[in-house]
Amino acid sequence: MDPNDTHNEKSRGQIVVALVYKPFGEENMPTDIEEVSATQKAPAGTPAGGGLLVVIIHEGEDLEGKHHTNPSVRMLFHGEEKRTKPMKKNRDPRWEEEFTFTLEEPPTNEKIHLEVVSTSKRMGLIHPKESLGYIDINLADVVENKRINEKYHLIDSKNGKLQVEMQWRASG
Repeated sequence: MDPNDTHNEKSRGQIVVALVYKPFGEENMPTDIEEVSATQKAPAGTPAGGGLLVVIIHEGEDLEGKHHTNPSVRMLFHGEEKRTKPMKKNRDPRWEEEFTFTLEEPPTNEKIHLEVVSTSKRMGLIHPKESLGYIDINLADVVENKRINEKYHLIDSKNGKLQVEMQWRASG
C-alpha cells in the first residue's frame, strides 16, 4: 500500500503497544545475549520457591454504565484489594497501572478477580456505585508462560473489554 495514495485514507485497524523502559546501571549491565532475554526475576527478599505476580491494567473498551461511566478496576487476590484510579466519563479508559503481589508459592491453581466499577460522588444519586462487568482469570497460564497480555470480554457487560497483562517473576 502506498500511504500517500488518496484512496488509502480509510482506517485499517488499531495497534496497541506496551513498552517498558528499565535502564541498567553499570553494576547490573547484562553481559551476554542470553542474560538480556531472560525473564525478569523476583526481587531479593521474595520467599524461596515463591515469586512476584505483576498485574498491569492497560485499558478498557466499550465500558457502559446504566447511570454513569466513571470506571476504575478493583482487583481481589489473596484477600487483598487493589484499585486503579477512576476515569471520569470515559468509556475507553487507559490506566496503564501496575500492581504487584508477593507470593510464597506459584499461584498455579488460583484465580484473580477483576471488576470494573463506576462510582459517582454526585449527591442524591440512587445508584452511586455500579458494576460494569468482571472477569476471573486463572493464573496457571501466567505461571507456565511467565507472561500473558490479553483483552478479556467482561461478564455482565454488553460489549465491555479489559486489557490486562500479567507476569510471574519466580524467585532465584
